Parts: sequence; C-alpha cells; structure tokens
Amino acid sequence: MKEVHLINPMLHASGGSEWRTIELFNRLAERTDVTIWSYTPPDPALMGHVPVRPLDARIGAVPRRGNAVIVGSYSILEPWIRQCSCERFVVIHNVDEPNRLAHSLNVLAQHGKPTPFTVGRMSRDEEIKHHPDDPDFYRRLAAQGIHVRIMGGTFLRPELDGEENIELLAVGAESAEDFLSTLDVFYYRTHPDWFEPSARVISEAMASGVPCVAEARHGYTDYLAGGILFESGEEAEKAILELRQNSQLREKLAQESRQKAEDWFSDETVEEVLQFYMR
Repeated sequence: MKEVHLINPMLHASGGSEWRTIELFNRLAERTDVTIWSYTPPDPALMGHVPVRPLDARIGAVPRRGNAVIVGSYSILEPWIRQCSCERFVVIHNVDEPNRLAHSLNVLAQHGKPTPFTVGRMSRDEEIKHHPDDPDFYRRLAAQGIHVRIMGGTFLRPELDGEENIELLAVGAESAEDFLSTLDVFYYRTHPDWFEPSARVISEAMASGVPCVAEARHGYTDYLAGGILFESGEEAEKAILELRQNSQLREKLAQESRQKAEDWFSDETVEEVLQFYMR
C-alpha cells in the first residue's frame, strides 16, 4: 500500500475540511502510513486529535513519496509543490468556485511536467566537507540544466544562494531516505585536507539505488559498487553528463549499487560481523 499525505491548513477546530482530514487520517492509518501536512500553524485544539507536520519548502519539509491528497481546492500549492515528488495527486474540491479548482489543476499539470535531472550530496555542513572547487562545479552543472541539491550546504550560501537550479538545504531538512529519493546521481568529494575512512553517505546512496560519482581517494573505494570514481572535477562532470544521457547505464549502476548494499546488510553478513565481535 502506498504512503498517503494529507495536505490541509488545519486552521480551525470547527472547520469542515479539517475534520474531513482527521477522519481520512484515522481511516487510512489502519491500512497504510499516513501523514497530515499543514502550511500554516494548526489550531492547537486539533493537535490533540492527530499529529500534524509543518509543510515548509524553505527547509525542504515536503511530501516525497506515495500519494498526496489535497483536502480543499482552496489550498495553497506554491511553492511546496515544486519540491514534492509524490507519484499521484488527488484534489478534494469542496467549494462552489470552479476557478479555484481550475487553478489547482493547472498548477498540478505544470508540476507533472518532466523533472530536471538532479545531482546531489549530503554531509555535515562544514567547510572541510566541501571541496574548494565545488561552487564553480555546481554552477557548471546548473548552467547545463542540471538541478543541484546539497543537504548540509548552508555553508555555501555566501557563494551560491540565489543561483538558479541550485538548492541549499540545512542538515536534517529531510530524512536521508527522502533526500536520496529525489536524486538521479549522488556526487561526493571533500576538501583535500579531509580523508573519509568509509563515508556512510556512500553506503546510504547505494542502499537507495542511486549511482555514485565520487572522488577516488577515500576508504569507500574498497567497497563502492554501482558508481564511477573520478580524479578531477572535469572527470566528474563528464561522468555526470554521460549518466544524464544514458539511462540504461544509470539503471545498471543503480541495480548494482542496490544489490551490493543488500548483500552487505543481509542477515547472514550482519550475523558474521556480530560473531566477529564475540570471538
């Protein structure tokens, strides 16, 4: 069963659409994972009945998977809809104003257009975690129509804030799973003074089936599967552009990375590791 996201302002404890949202939540929660999202501060009287999650595009707090149900055609869809990557949208039309419904459907139709090829990375939000050449590298990708998402990238705001096609998020703005689900390629390199013994983010990307384009000097070179290693920014850019053009290669690498992660974290492998500690 697909996860369901209910979107409603949840403004008034006496509101009809608010209670419709609560009723839907209670019925759906018996069958699947369901979340209520509100883009305004909810009425405190409603908070005792159901959990409500803030919908805030500024920090990337938007639905990422499953189905989005917009309870009320008066609901505000911008700007959060641009970051939402749900598979299906349902609008519950509840006012006698056809223009409102037409507007909502038009916004959703625009959102349904093909999404740009997206490259991203996540890490701690510190200078040592970022290569000095990366701001220019991201600009080159963005100039070629590639969307760049960096979680743990607020450190780069003085150089990149406001740049088209570049999205800078705070650490933890999204769960790792949600963030990785928005990427076509995971990119990783650090400051030359920093060495990664393993880099957990690489294994997380592999587990999510996201091909990695990563610099060839860290500990993950011993275990990386379904990825491309590079020595320079030029090589990284070439690899990313090739993956954008070659969907079959991208899918092949995604499958390889996911399979390696499944093997790595299988019950048998975990048991072997635990037994090692108990010898």
